[in-house]
Amino acid sequence: MNYPSPTVWSTHIYIALDDNGKSGIEALVDKEVQRLAWEKHGFRTGDYSSAKGKIAVSGIPENVTAVMNMPSYNVMKKIIDELS
Repeated sequence: MNYPSPTVWSTHIYIALDDNGKSGIEALVDKEVQRLAWEKHGFRTGDYSSAKGKIAVSGIPENVTAVMNMPSYNVMKKIIDELS
């Protein structure tokens, strides 16, 4: 796996439309789920206190030192279209 540098922080919006969706929100903010997301998948959650162990995914650095803003929608669309 390649990890770009600089990388980007992106925000993924989650909207609960029903009770099952509300359960999904509860799962996403659960400390254990966040710990597993960090350790097993390299997903950096908003809560770094969950990250007590090493990231077990190859190619993902423990520390991100170079970050840039997400490209605009038009740029992202062009990238996605070109890669599709």
